[in-house]
This record gives sequence, C-alpha cells and structure tokens, in this order.
Amino acid sequence: MKYDVIIIGGGITGLSIAYRFIDSYKKVLLIESTNRLGGRIKSIKDNNNSLIYEAGAARISENHSKTLNLIKELGFIDKLIELPKDIEYIIDNKKREDDIFTLINNVINNYNKIENTIKIEDINFFQLCIDTIGYDKAELLKNMFGYDAEFMKMNAKITLELFKNDYGIDTSYFILENGLNQIIDKMETLVNRKKYITIKKKEKLLEIYNNNSILTDNNTYNYDNLILAIPHKELIKINIFAELDLLNAVEEVPLLRIYAKYPVNDGKVWFKNIKRTITNNYIRHIIPIDYENGLIMISYIDSEYAEMWNDSIISNNKSVIDRLHKEIKILFKIEPPEPEYIKYYYWNNGLHVWKPGYNPQKLYKEILKPFKDELIFVCGESFSLQQGWIEGALETTYDVLEKIKLEDISFNRNIKKEEKNKDTNINNIQNINNLYNIYDVIKAKTWVVIELEKKYIYDLSNWIDKHPGGEWAIENIIEANKYYIKEGKDKKYRIKPIELFKNGKGSDIHKSKDVLNRYFKEENEYVKKVGILI
Repeated sequence: MKYDVIIIGGGITGLSIAYRFIDSYKKVLLIESTNRLGGRIKSIKDNNNSLIYEAGAARISENHSKTLNLIKELGFIDKLIELPKDIEYIIDNKKREDDIFTLINNVINNYNKIENTIKIEDINFFQLCIDTIGYDKAELLKNMFGYDAEFMKMNAKITLELFKNDYGIDTSYFILENGLNQIIDKMETLVNRKKYITIKKKEKLLEIYNNNSILTDNNTYNYDNLILAIPHKELIKINIFAELDLLNAVEEVPLLRIYAKYPVNDGKVWFKNIKRTITNNYIRHIIPIDYENGLIMISYIDSEYAEMWNDSIISNNKSVIDRLHKEIKILFKIEPPEPEYIKYYYWNNGLHVWKPGYNPQKLYKEILKPFKDELIFVCGESFSLQQGWIEGALETTYDVLEKIKLEDISFNRNIKKEEKNKDTNINNIQNINNLYNIYDVIKAKTWVVIELEKKYIYDLSNWIDKHPGGEWAIENIIEANKYYIKEGKDKKYRIKPIELFKNGKGSDIHKSKDVLNRYFKEENEYVKKVGILI
C-alpha cells in the first residue's frame, strides 16, 4: 500500500505532524512501536484518579511559542497553571541566598568579552563557566541549577542559548491542569476521525529500502515522503542510518522522577512548610506537588545520579525509601513517615544533548534531510536546537513540513490552520515572516499589539527610554498584550493595549497630540511595525 507520507514514531513530534494533515486529503500513515502515543509525554492517574502527575515532560516556558500555540489551538489554554518562581537552594546542607540569575548573567556578559578568543562549540558549558566566572562560582551555578547534563555533557553553544532564552529571571513556567496527555489524546482523536490518516500501534520499523518502501514487523509500505520522528538510539538501529556519522553528534541522557504519597493528618503533611528545593546532594530536586493529598516529587535527577538510583530501585525498593528519607532528614531535619506508595519513572533517553566538538546549527540542517536525493526526513527533540523541551520537538516539525514535497499543500511556521478547500494550500498566506501568535509577541519583550484596521504588532524598543511619561508607561502597555492569551477572560488582563492607550493614564495627552496617528500610523524613528497578530 502506498502513502503520500509515512511517519515513524508516535510521540509529540510524529503525532503533531499527522495532526497537521487533518485538513488535507493526503494519505498519511503513522507507525508507533508501542501500544500508546505520546512518547515521553505521559500523565499518570493514581488508583482512584484523584491525583494526576507527569511521569515525563511537565513544564512549558512562556517563551515556547510553538507549544503554547498548539495548546491554544487544541482548546486547553485556560488550563495552564503558572508555577511559583520561589525556589529554595540548599548547597552543602546550607541554605544559600545567592542569586542564580546574577551568576547566569555574569557568564553571558563575560563571554561576550572573550567570545573571539574561544571556540564555544568545542567545550561544555561548565568549562565556559570556569572561563568566565571561575571554578568556585561555576560549581555553585551548576549546583543551584539542579541538572548536570546541561553543564557537563551539552555543547556550550547550545546551553548558552538555552540560558538566554529559557532561564531568564522573569521567565514564567506553566503546567497543564489534568496533564499534558490531554494534548496527545485530543490530537489522536482528531486524527482518527480522518479516513485518509491511519495510525498503527505495536508495529515496528525494521528496514528502509532504496525504492521508497519500508518493511515493518507486520507489512511492507510504499511512500512519497518518509519522516523519522524517533529518538536517536532507535534511529541509529535502522539500516540506512547506522553508518551516518553526523548522528554521533548527540547522546541521550537519563532522567528519573520519584514520586511519593504520604499520609495527611488533620490536613497536614510532613512537607507542608517545604517549597520547591534544589540541592547538590544526590536527590537534587524536591518538588511538592499536592500538599492537600500528600503528593511530592521527592527526587528528580539526571545523568549518572539517575542511573545510580535506577540501579538501586531495581535491586531493593525498601532501601531506596530509606536512602531518600535519610537525605530529607539531613536537608530539613524532618523524619518523613512511611509513604502510602512510591512511584519511579525512569527514562533512559529523558533528553538529548549536542556533544562538544560539533556545530549544532550546521548539523541540524543536514540531519533534517540527511540524504540529498531521498525524500527522507528526521525530526524530534533528539536533534533539535532546544533539547529537553517539547518546544524543540515542535520546532523540528515545522522545519520538516516546510521541506516535504506534496502537490497542492504547503506548511508554514507559526500559522494556525485555515479551513480550505481540498485544492488549495492549507496555509496559503503571504508574508509569512510578518505573522506572529501572541506568544511570539510576549517573548519579544518590546512588542505590542495595537488594534487598528487589523491587530498590528509594533516594536517599541526605540521608544521605551524616550517616552515622556517614563518607561513604566510603555511597560504597562506591553504587559497588556496578555489580554490576547485568553481574549479578556483572565481577570488580571481585561484591557487591550489599545484601550489602555486611549483611556488610561496620559490618554488626554495622547489625544491632544494625536499620538496614535503620529507614532502608529505614520512612519517614525521610535515605533516600527513588525507584523500582524494571528
């Protein structure tokens, strides 16, 4: 049987690609080797469904425009819950008041002074920290960050970009109420409604032939376009990828989440006064999940510590509880009671990292389409430029979809699907680079949406420090962009930027001096139109 597109892998990457075809009439086959879709997105319900927690992916940054746009498109944007930013740091069993963001900014600023003297992609991030802030502060920053892979294993060029984009002092993170699996379930439901798209689970790819066909453990299929959306370790097992040297540029890193549920007596649980804590002992992260129901992520670890704990879990479950409680007592001077249950979720490929010695940006483009004369594509978190995040996986899907060759269909980044007839392009919109969703606007920090004939986006960066009413006036207008996240349904953001501009403090001056026309409708040196909100 022949398909226009065959997708191998049913994680968020492969499934979201299939989802992008639901308004087309192309024949699409999605093959997943396990009995479920979602990959490393896996929400767990406890025995009576009273608690839901994440075994795999969990957080979303406010800067993850692709992820947030997908969540909004699927109807879950109102379920986002912002995580508290307050974190306690206990290093060498002592509370630390050091500002992690100051340390990060010192690395970034000092690197800018020496960037011409070192080849950043040849070292790991820990070495870069030593070079820029010294060993002691580098060790402190690594300990306070709470994850080892980004420091010890990841290419410093990629880690530096992650810190610039995903770990700012004002960056907000969110979880999805009732679990990220809702995204997977909704896409699977929508895809299954389309007779042109087929999902096959518990079927494994065995071989790719050079005549545009593949062999699975169940059948042989032919394709026009083949998309591999599977992790690095599985990809290199396939015949045509086994000797592809450029795939050696990444390696997988294990992750382990350990959850425990404890008795709640008189509405109190032993960790009632503990907030999210990061430590440099070998449990690393302690994250209370639900105080009322007694659920805590008592440890979240990566790399060698994850492997070590997993080995202990396999050999002796009781000794693991004893060791965890021993560390808790050292940190908080508290002896926890026996848990009602304890659950472990180990991922041997929890995330992937670009290794030092490679140019990630160059290899990324080559890996997307690794064979010049074949319509075979590779995507997913493994080879993304935002490894360890759903955003990285989704970014690769946009890049692959822009490369595939299909008549009467095209894909463009950041554009939500419009309803079209079958003989038109799904995203037949011109000037694609000038169209942005609200999360792109918020991420830009200095952009604002002003509704005139359309929802125009303007860059105010040249006006902020020159506005006669002060910087705060512009910052308030920019903050009002968040109205568009929930279209005014959020009690905190009920006023559009244009309404604040017309009716807020200083509006009389705006009207008398015709500011709206002078700065937003006429070309000027302070305000630049950058696009349109979609």
